[in-house]
Amino acid sequence: MRAAQVIEATNRRQFYCHSERIFLKFKVLFVCQKRFLRNDIFIFLFLISLHDSLAQDFIRTANDIPVERNGEQLALPFLGGLDRFIPQFVDIDGDGDVDLFISDADGQLTLLENIGTSRTPQFRLVPDAFKDINVRNWFYFVDMESDGDPDLYHANEDEGLTFYRNNGSGRQANFVLEERAVLSFNGQPVFSQLTSIPVFADIDADRDYDFLAASSPAKSLPIKMSAAGMRLYCNLKQNDGKTC
Repeated sequence: MRAAQVIEATNRRQFYCHSERIFLKFKVLFVCQKRFLRNDIFIFLFLISLHDSLAQDFIRTANDIPVERNGEQLALPFLGGLDRFIPQFVDIDGDGDVDLFISDADGQLTLLENIGTSRTPQFRLVPDAFKDINVRNWFYFVDMESDGDPDLYHANEDEGLTFYRNNGSGRQANFVLEERAVLSFNGQPVFSQLTSIPVFADIDADRDYDFLAASSPAKSLPIKMSAAGMRLYCNLKQNDGKTC
């Protein structure tokens, strides 16, 4: 059957080039495409004009609309929960009860102060308390200097550690950036894999905090392997430079 006859047959049956029911040779498809190109352009331009005619322009007329519950204004009424919840309880203000720190996928560190007691906790959001510190995918408060106030470690952009020293007091914290990339005793960066949540603990019972983190086998650093995929960084402060 010639190409012209095929085109005429398809027209009578109301077949179109873009239909999945048509199985024509490439030459016939090319002829059909050329024939219907003008109609397709018209439909496309019509849809664009229809979209523009139905588009709406919105103008902001109010900011920070207050939302209250039982007479108390809610600081984050539409928070909607957390995507990657990382918590830690620590007494940040030295009043004898633990406060709650949380971070989410955006790395923002948020403080919920305990205004109750150790037996009956009541947490209150403290907005923007640590707005200038982004902890990325994990953080950890630990009194590394044994001076009675917690210092802060968190992840950095190179899968390492950033250290903030607490230069304040047990009742009034003041975190100052000390090391953007914490180094080991031989000058190599301390490594923590991006997907791990590391921990500080006295692994060798020498009264100081060591650092334990998950790690990829591809990383080769001068540290002690405690298990497959786990890396232990020993704190040499209390053991005269000896390893764990």
